[in-house]
This record gives sequence, C-alpha cells and structure tokens, in this order.
Amino acid sequence: GHGIRGAGPRRGIARRSLDAGSGQLVFSGVRRDLDVLLEPSRAARMIATSARDASQPGFAELTDELLRATWYAEHRQGMEGELQRRTGGLVLERLLLLAAGDDVDSAVRAIALDAIQRLDDWLQPRAASEKDSAWRAQYGFARYRIERLRVDPSGFAEMPPVTVPPGEPIGVTLD
Repeated sequence: GHGIRGAGPRRGIARRSLDAGSGQLVFSGVRRDLDVLLEPSRAARMIATSARDASQPGFAELTDELLRATWYAEHRQGMEGELQRRTGGLVLERLLLLAAGDDVDSAVRAIALDAIQRLDDWLQPRAASEKDSAWRAQYGFARYRIERLRVDPSGFAEMPPVTVPPGEPIGVTLD
C-alpha cells in the first residue's frame, strides 16, 4: 500500500495506542483519532485526492489498514486485549455511521459499506468457533450491529462533528 500515515498496522493509531499503555486516557485518544481519520468530509477528500493522484492513499486503503490494525491483528490478552476489542468496536461503529449517513458522500458510504461487508465475511466463521469468550462475544456483537445496519440503517445516529483539541498529540515533539 501507500503507507497511510497514522493508520498503518505498525505505526498506526490502534497499534500506537495499544502499545502506549492502558486505561481510559489511551482509549479516549483512540476515539479522538478515529473521529478525525473517519470524518466524512475528510474521507471524501481522500477519495478525490487519490482519484487525481494515484500515489496518494485513498479512503479504501485507510479502511483496510484500520481493519488490519484492529480486527485482523493478532489477539492480545488482558488489558491490551480489552483495548484492542474496544478499538475494533470503535472502528466498526464509525464505519457503520458513515455507511448509514444520509448526508455522507455516496462514495464514502460505498467504501464504508464494503469494509463492513468484508469484516462481516471475516467474522462469520470466527463468531462460532472462537475459543476465547471475550473475543467470541466481540465477534458476535459486531455481527449483530452489522445486521442492524442491514435491517434498519436509520437506527444509526448521525456522526457528531469532530472538534480536534489544539496543539500536537501527547507524545509528539516538534524538532
């Protein structure tokens, strides 16, 4: 891929946050980062920019990398596993909101829905066969939420506007 800054499985948002430690502070940072990465107008700009210049990453690549860094990544245990499950749940939630959003660009909705469908295809065999009860529950709940989108997309609330706090993210230094 093009190596999307801030979303890759090695240096990406989910990986960085899970490696940084545990607790609510880390999770709230993940939530804020996902709100920015998956903001509807930003996603539409990514699609347009990639269409004009193929060397630029597109929104589909971002969704692929987010799924690889969360859902498809090797399972962690303990608090790291809990943060991984919660981060994966947030990625799915944001994709569901994009797919269901009447005010969201149709190309963004289509790519979000495609990512959701690919995730559901991946989850299907794992939801019943997963040995770890926490991961099995996560898979089952994700499939339930995806089915809810199919049955009643209007049941998903609109995405709240994103307000990025001023300054650099914690841990970032300017040289």
